[in-house]
Amino acid sequence: MSVLTIQSRVASGYVGNSAAVPCLQQYGLDCLAVDTVHLSNHPAHGSHRGRQVPPKEVAELIYGISERGILGEVQAIQSGYLGALEIGPVVLDAVDAVKKVAPLAPYCLDPVMGDNGTIYVEDGLVDFFRTQALPAADIIMPNIFEAACLLGRPLTGLEDAITAAFDLQVLGPTRVIVTGIGTPVGVTNIGAQGSRIWQVETPRVDVTTSGAGDVFAAIFLGCLIGRGASFETALETACNFVFVLLLKTKELGKPDIALIETLHHTSTTNSIYQVKSIR
Repeated sequence: MSVLTIQSRVASGYVGNSAAVPCLQQYGLDCLAVDTVHLSNHPAHGSHRGRQVPPKEVAELIYGISERGILGEVQAIQSGYLGALEIGPVVLDAVDAVKKVAPLAPYCLDPVMGDNGTIYVEDGLVDFFRTQALPAADIIMPNIFEAACLLGRPLTGLEDAITAAFDLQVLGPTRVIVTGIGTPVGVTNIGAQGSRIWQVETPRVDVTTSGAGDVFAAIFLGCLIGRGASFETALETACNFVFVLLLKTKELGKPDIALIETLHHTSTTNSIYQVKSIR
């Protein structure tokens, strides 16, 4: 079984494919990893080197994979940070190519646009996600700010997030996860499938880092596809893993997420905080 994962890569640290690949492999999944940017490190460190991968090169890499005749083995497609608007159609072409030979493979879209009130991609990508990628996706997992961008309205709190999850389903995806919902005691993530809503709440971990969202998406997809877990169980597993990851990162005082240490010392099946059905 394999996953086609299309997102960024860094030489130092763990974001994009640098985070997704080891997480997916933990579930026994082969990774067809296509990078959209190559950077020395995450830009949040203040300086970085590297480049945006030209859209033509991204398309050629995906075509090269298809020439090997292995797209039929793909169990899921995942996309994250694109970097350039022109890569968007390349991703959707890849989704179409996979679904022609593996129609049941879900497209899992992490619409990486921004967080905490700040958009850090070009404006055209927001519209691309809303009008083109969203209708093509089977599963989406925006944070609450990204969900607000997709719907074109502000969102604050759990009830707004629940309404947003239902509204996003109307636009295409059958399963929606909204992450990073602040609560008085911590952080809540919710998952919507049909008329059902599940919630996992964890304490807030006071650490600033990058890549936790990429890890969340990969652990969720790995659990769902690699382990054959239910939607709500995969949600619970991803929430708990990221909570432990942030604790480990804070404990070690690392500038990047402590992904390898967490994968090495933490079971991806144990849950401290349980999922609960709220609708």
